[in-house]
This record gives sequence, structure tokens and C-alpha cells, in this order.
Amino acid sequence: MGKAVKPLRGISNTFVAFAAYLLCAALPAAPAAEPSPKFDGPDNCAECHRPMHATWMHTAHYQTFFSAHRMRSGRRIAERLGIERIKQSKDCASCHYTVQPEAQRVAQPIAGISCESCHGPAGKWNTIHADTTDPDAMKKAEALGLIRPGNIAGMVDRCYACHTVNDEKLVNQGGHNPGSEFEMVAWLEGEVRHNFMKTKGAQNQPTPPERKRLFYVIGQITALETAIREFAKSRADGEFADIRIARKKRAIERLHEIQKRLKIDTLGEIVSLGESTDSNPEAKGQPARAADAIGRLKRKFAADHDGSKLGAVDKLLPQAEDHLGDVYRP
Repeated sequence: MGKAVKPLRGISNTFVAFAAYLLCAALPAAPAAEPSPKFDGPDNCAECHRPMHATWMHTAHYQTFFSAHRMRSGRRIAERLGIERIKQSKDCASCHYTVQPEAQRVAQPIAGISCESCHGPAGKWNTIHADTTDPDAMKKAEALGLIRPGNIAGMVDRCYACHTVNDEKLVNQGGHNPGSEFEMVAWLEGEVRHNFMKTKGAQNQPTPPERKRLFYVIGQITALETAIREFAKSRADGEFADIRIARKKRAIERLHEIQKRLKIDTLGEIVSLGESTDSNPEAKGQPARAADAIGRLKRKFAADHDGSKLGAVDKLLPQAEDHLGDVYRP
């Protein structure tokens, strides 16, 4: 053991404490953490978007607030992970509910999977985007986090964030299913369709062909990007990593089929990146960089195309019998 350090003679503890205080006070203050944006809740959206809100209340997304924590499969997963209350666990609530960000460790759900789950937390932008007197209101709201329907890449990212179940612990240890075989158009044309704007609430119209093409292609790009990114974050062999490798393979096959029809350079680059990605668990850096590059190319593709010249993919789109759930008719 080393010798104990003796206090300096003639210097009181009070003086030392005061000197330490002055030193700390002279240091620049650490920047305050940016608070997480808060949700306004679906009832506030309903004030101006009643038909959309009514549609939402007929979906499984709405029902999760009342059912997710009561499902037997969910309770089994919670038991394996030592989670006592599903609705208060951030591991569960972040995808199964709309959760108000708080400093506490306990989640605070305010609704099921709701408007702001897809369009972004509205606490900063809701008042601005509702200002009909400001011609730049929507641009300002987007700068504050609003994800508008026209931002197809942003919308697709929000969906994939949960539908692929990107938590390795939930899958490998909890036994959570590793996510659905997710496809954007099948969902958008089913029970979650809420296209009322052009008819001012009278009809829930089908998604225009141009947008369906974009959602389909960008969805497949995101499937590839997500599979590679999540594999890069995996820490162990198991179902989570295995499923990501399988999803990567399927996404490349579908993008090959799309590229045969469209022959677009950006898509060719994306496919090449996917094919060159190493699935060796030891090579995590390379897949992560590839996923980032695919994400950038995806946003470029979304910016360069409006769907009008992508008609060659129409035969690849899910047909009516493949749409998930019944369309709400007001």
C-alpha cells in the first residue's frame, strides 16, 4: 500500500474548497443537451385532419395502445428480459406506442403508433405548420422536423425503424420475432391508407401510380440499407444477424430485378455496394460505411425522380389482394 497523502500545513480545508469552486466557475459550462422533441398527441392532429384520424382509429396501429402489453407473446418476451411492465419499458414502448420523451427511465406512452410516429414529433412544428397565413409555413415546419408525405425517403425510414425489429437483444435473448417481411406499398394501400387531401375528406383515394413506384423502389433500397446497417451493429452470432444476411440477399435480388427494368446509374451503384458488402462478423466497419453510402444514394434517387418515368416497375408492385388490411371508407 502507498503512503497516505498528508494535508499541506497552513492551508485549511475551507480554503481548498473555495479554490476548487473558483476553478470550476472559471471553466466554460458544458453545453446543455438538446431536449428530445415532444409529441402533441393525435387529438391535436385531429383538429385539422379528422378523416385521417378516423382512419387511424380503425388500424392495428391505434389498437396497440390497448393490446400490445396484454399479448401473451409479449409477456413471455418481457419475462425473458426481466421487464416487469411492458408499457413502461422503453425497449418495448418505443415501437409499440407513441412515447413522450422524458428524463426518467420509465416510458410514458400517450397513444398507440400514431400520426407523429410517422411524421415526427410535432411539439416544435405543429403551430407553425398550421399557420395558413404564412406561405412558408410548411418549409419552416420541415426544418423543425416535420416529415411530409412528399418526403418519401423520410417516411420509409420511419416505417423501417420499427418493422424490422432492430434490437438484437429483443430477438436473440427475448425471442421477439425478427420483424416482418416488410413492403411499403402493401401497407400503404391497405388499412393505413389515408389519402383525403385532394377530396377534402370525402374519399380515401388510392395512392397515385407515380408515388407507389417511388415507395416500392425506395422501400427496397431501404430494406438493403437497413439489413446491412443492422448487421454491422450486431454483436453475436444468432437469429438477429442471420436474418439480416438473408434480408440483404433478398433486397439485392429485388433491386436487380428493378434495375433490369429501369437501368438507372444510381440503382446500379446501390446494388454494387450491397454485393460488395462483407458479411463476416469481424468486418463491422465496412458494412456500416456501405450502409451510409446506400443511404446517401437513396436520398439522391428520391430527389432525382418523381415516379413518372418508373412505369417499368408496375408489374412488380403488390396487387390489391396483397394489400394488408381493409381500406377505411368514410
